[in-house]
Amino acid sequence: MIQKNINYNKKVKNKNTQPMKKYILLSLFTFYISAAIAESTDEAFLDTLYRAEQNDAEAQYELGQMYEHGEHADKDYQKAFNWYQKAAQFGNTSAQYRLGVFFLGNKDGIDQDIPTALEWLNLSAEDNDDAQYRLGKIYQDGEYVKRDLEKAIKWYKKAARDEGEHQFMVGDTQKGHPDAQYNLGKMYAEGQGIIENDEEALKWLTRAAESGDLEFQYKLAELYEEGDSIPQNELKAIQWYKKAANNEYVDAQFKLGDIYEEGEIISRNYEDALFWYKKAARNGHSESQYRLGILYAEGKGTPASTDFALHWLKKAAMRERDAQYRIATIYAEGFGVEEDDEKALTWFHKAAEQNDRDAQYDLGKMYENGEGTEVNLPAALYWYKMAAEEEHPDAPENVRKIQEKLEAQEQTGVANIETVDLANVRELAVAGDAESQYHLGVMYANGENGIPQDLPLAYKWLELASQQGHSQANSDIITIIKNMSNKELIQGHRLVKDFKD
Repeated sequence: MIQKNINYNKKVKNKNTQPMKKYILLSLFTFYISAAIAESTDEAFLDTLYRAEQNDAEAQYELGQMYEHGEHADKDYQKAFNWYQKAAQFGNTSAQYRLGVFFLGNKDGIDQDIPTALEWLNLSAEDNDDAQYRLGKIYQDGEYVKRDLEKAIKWYKKAARDEGEHQFMVGDTQKGHPDAQYNLGKMYAEGQGIIENDEEALKWLTRAAESGDLEFQYKLAELYEEGDSIPQNELKAIQWYKKAANNEYVDAQFKLGDIYEEGEIISRNYEDALFWYKKAARNGHSESQYRLGILYAEGKGTPASTDFALHWLKKAAMRERDAQYRIATIYAEGFGVEEDDEKALTWFHKAAEQNDRDAQYDLGKMYENGEGTEVNLPAALYWYKMAAEEEHPDAPENVRKIQEKLEAQEQTGVANIETVDLANVRELAVAGDAESQYHLGVMYANGENGIPQDLPLAYKWLELASQQGHSQANSDIITIIKNMSNKELIQGHRLVKDFKD
């Protein structure tokens, strides 16, 4: 059978140019081989190159893969593209698919050409379920072509191995493409481009989950739990959550912990909640680390342990402001540890900087009463105002009381100008003033004006000032970084990102 030749050089239309074109391609082919040998001595690469030189289409495709993914050779999309072209011309459907993806414009250095991309994808789709799935997604999303749900369903069915659409060959399996199966199931569930059909929806969603894809197992569990797209079945939801969780899918592990802790769809069981939270926490899930810390603090499902509570809360504190607030309250109240107002002040600051209204309110109280720091009424007023803006129910009354105290101090000449500036500096820093951001960063770096020393917060404000071109911030941030641990630096980067977001 003669393979269809796709013309990807739109300018060449004269058939008489074909011999010259083949000669050029052959010359280029020889050039690429010579260059490739010069650049690598990797045995697997050289073996593949040798077979590719003998016009082995599978080897040419493998060579394209090596260049595309940087395996056994330096990543080079242009060279990957060239080898895919050669393999595609010899009928390799996987290479044809990759060419289609390249022409969609997803790779650097390759000009987007949608008609040619669709030609290659359609050619590959005769025998390639990745191409079938990709065509279905293209027509469903309408990203490169006019949206056409009928075509999307047609291609999804082929990729999913629907008996009515897919022509099975000898030795062919009926496993199908999991992404196509899931999308097809969702379209049946939502009546998207096809008549809503719960039975068909469940068939395809289940088949996607049974493929072993942990994400689809988790999503099927969510659909069973919610009962919006498919009939609700909470027991099946738990079964699928457990399938994914037992294979270390961290979101499913957290979800099971939450289910057992809340006790809404199954009897509450703190021991089981602790078990699943611990699995997820050890896999780095920050909210599980926080929940685990709370269970240890409150002695639920385990003997109470402030040490274990602080261990997990401090791990969670890298991302969870609730963990930061809970650590602050442990130190402020002396809950299982020696009371330490200075540590409490530090942790309240961390959470307050991320708009935790309870932390802002408690920080106001500490500045008002001189706990862990000197009495600082302007700072107290500032944090009470911030808490009030976040709708803390008691904050407005405290704002009124502090304003009355400050007015009385002004009348008697007692007001401290330095502390008044502290509140103003932070307010301007939050509004984006680079000079104020710099000064606030210095305060956190040195622990000045009643602010506790906190290097991640110092980094946050200095970096924000630096990004606006503040020259001194550029210099000082280098000094700060030298004194920060890797953990503190990661936290500082996250604070900057969260603030900008």
